Amino acid sequence: MLPVLDLLNGEVVHAVAGERSKYGPVRSRLTRSSRPLDVARALRDRLELDQFYLADLDALQHGRSPDFEVFSQLTDDGFRLLVDAGARKAEDARALLESGVAAVIVALETLESPDDVTAVLEEIGADCTVFSLDLQGGRPLGGPTEWRGLAPLEIARRVLELFVTRLLVLDLSAVGTSSGWPLHGLVEGILSQNPAVEITSGGGIRSLADLEALRVSGVSAALVATALHSEAIGREELSVLDQHVAEP
Repeated sequence: MLPVLDLLNGEVVHAVAGERSKYGPVRSRLTRSSRPLDVARALRDRLELDQFYLADLDALQHGRSPDFEVFSQLTDDGFRLLVDAGARKAEDARALLESGVAAVIVALETLESPDDVTAVLEEIGADCTVFSLDLQGGRPLGGPTEWRGLAPLEIARRVLELFVTRLLVLDLSAVGTSSGWPLHGLVEGILSQNPAVEITSGGGIRSLADLEALRVSGVSAALVATALHSEAIGREELSVLDQHVAEP
């Protein structure tokens, strides 16, 4: 499982339904702070989690420089990060990787051309590259002109033809809503055509049952935020999930 850190103006915020103008500082039962390092440490101390998905919303929304200072604070403290900071070009991905993050996300939302995906793969390698298939209400969010109008499954197919091996599949309309995970069919469709691809997904996760649904669908890692901060998912639930994963 990957806890989510949505970063805006130097704080961790509570993302809800992709309405970024309405995001406010996270309110957590684990910590009173919204500072990224404090939130990450609370999740590690309470739940033994040290790998995170971090979305730098200032870079994504406004094209600002990634918050390398925060990335360094977290990586220096022993955290592994998958970072979406609006990387558009190979040099963007290289700069992020050199800052110490474990993997760089290239997102449909900010992608200008399929050729840029190929350039990123050539620059930092497939193991360090994650393509994010961004949806809003089931519809692709942004993307190259030549992909406009394509269904999500077709976009995934085209991305995988570029030799991407890691996908993140996320519908922003479900994020932070505790309404349940809506991507079961899409994920199963992708895996039926490409069983070797590694998929991370999330959005709307409420409980252990939702985490189980992702696991059964073949998702490798689940993105979770709200349910962790509300303690709907805690150490006991994660222990049960670990037992199920370990079962033959």
